[in-house]
Amino acid sequence: MLPFETDRLRLRLFEPRDAARLASYRSDESVARYQSWTEMTNDEATAFISEQPKHPELDQWFQIAIADKHTDELIGDIGLCTHAPGTSAEIGFTLAPSLQGQGFATEACRAAIDLAFSRDGVECVEAIVDTRNLTAIALVKRIGMSLDRTESADFKGEVCSEHHFILRRTQ
Repeated sequence: MLPFETDRLRLRLFEPRDAARLASYRSDESVARYQSWTEMTNDEATAFISEQPKHPELDQWFQIAIADKHTDELIGDIGLCTHAPGTSAEIGFTLAPSLQGQGFATEACRAAIDLAFSRDGVECVEAIVDTRNLTAIALVKRIGMSLDRTESADFKGEVCSEHHFILRRTQ
């Protein structure tokens, strides 16, 4: 499954040398706003990396490092969770602020969706996006996902609405 390369990116397992970069962008308030975490220290990043599974398992998030293909420097990450009984998957994505707006997240998400659909039985990929996160909404639409439903949610102590976008496998 990994590594998986695109024109500009390498999706791979996290490595210990990624800890400082991971902690840096995950501690950025603008990045963390719509994520389940708030900030991450270097020690927490090191522990996070060491605890990552080497292979995805059903109903568990599998974090994939997004690296520059030429330098192998970490630029973001994608979470992929295949739900039991394995017919659907969910993605979540994070990119370092300095690299946003250059198409890297779009390229990485397309690759992650290809990886999800390469798993036996996965027929649908979902992304859940806070309705205030206009950049992420534009991204999931750009990669061909369509709005399935909107639900109210309690997120980080406040009530919000979340769009559920889906992409079905094409024949």
